[in-house]
Amino acid sequence: MPNTFEGGKLTLTTEIATSLSVGVWSTIAGTWTASNLEHFDSPSNGELRHLGTSPREYKCIVNFIINGGGNDDIGVRVRKWDNSASAFVDGTEIRRQVNNIVGGRDVAFYNISFNIELDQNDYVFFQVRNNTDNTNITLELDSDFVIEER
Repeated sequence: MPNTFEGGKLTLTTEIATSLSVGVWSTIAGTWTASNLEHFDSPSNGELRHLGTSPREYKCIVNFIINGGGNDDIGVRVRKWDNSASAFVDGTEIRRQVNNIVGGRDVAFYNISFNIELDQNDYVFFQVRNNTDNTNITLELDSDFVIEER
């Protein structure tokens, strides 16, 4: 019998603008829907929490489309709650320039894959910041992230 898949997926199902001030991190707004949760749950909107004790190493796959101000420099990072240390750990900022597309749909694409260690009751969520100005962003429908066993 093969091992059970361990991980989960969150998909954005309602778009809500994330209010930003230049250079300040904010949790990405919107309604997230969880699926394929095995040894994970979603204790709050936009969060995936590891419930088990092993494995500890996971792969996180991110597919975000962010609508923002044309040519703005937008940063995205993962934020992890380390339950054993009772502290947040911030991931590396991934920056993209919003493509200034004719017709008013100015978007930046984030297709990211990285490894992360998660112990029991650690959880992750994503934050965003505008490095250019105070223009808000909106994460587009069907953007998602998956955590799966490495």
